[in-house]
Amino acid sequence: MILLSPAKSLRPDLIKTHKSTDIRFPSESQELIKLLRDFTEEELSRLMKVSDKIAAENKERYASYSYPFDAGSTPVAIHSFLGDVYKEMHTEDWSAHDLNFAQKNIRILSGLYGLLRPLDLMHPYRLEMGTRLANNKGPNLYAFWYGKVTAALNEDIYKGEHSFIVNLASNEYWTVLQAAELDVPVYTIHFREKRDDKLKFISYNAKRARGMMASYIIAERLDAVEALKAFDMDGYAFAEDMGSETDLYFVR
Repeated sequence: MILLSPAKSLRPDLIKTHKSTDIRFPSESQELIKLLRDFTEEELSRLMKVSDKIAAENKERYASYSYPFDAGSTPVAIHSFLGDVYKEMHTEDWSAHDLNFAQKNIRILSGLYGLLRPLDLMHPYRLEMGTRLANNKGPNLYAFWYGKVTAALNEDIYKGEHSFIVNLASNEYWTVLQAAELDVPVYTIHFREKRDDKLKFISYNAKRARGMMASYIIAERLDAVEALKAFDMDGYAFAEDMGSETDLYFVR
């Protein structure tokens, strides 16, 4: 099972798929939408730490949110995001077989939707997991989703007979999970670069590498950790002398 963060940027075009699925937590998502609709554009700008333009855009998105979604005009999650990770995945080129494999093997952590499958219909939104949106569960989205996302992920692990998780999500999103309660080992992937005789974390390049690795897993239909270590795209190579059994480092 691959875990990804969502992206702030969304695709402007609609890519049709051979099938789609429904979101897992419609009631919870609608509860958050109701809270967000009460914010003015200025309040949204402060809450989300975004420009007035982005706040206005999302104010409109929250206002137009209508569930259930129309499958004919609503994108699926895997074709919605346009950040650095997703650009490198080139999901617009995936076949129906690729998408079916991804549906079983990719989960996207989400501030609004909790846990998305690739083919879940997704109304456009922006709501980062770290947003301090007070709700009836507590002061932020971590409190709102506490336990629910972990339970849903464990359910998918059991149904899909997965034996491990490949964590390609950022810490902001990974934190929503109760790691000790996950039913399988988690292998967290780290990307580093040699700069001036030092190993450095370069955020932009690490995001791109996460997308490459996710796409690599889908294309090769990988189902073993040892096979994952053969990843060598864009000059990266597995560093056996770094990390630990569950923290895997790839260096270039």
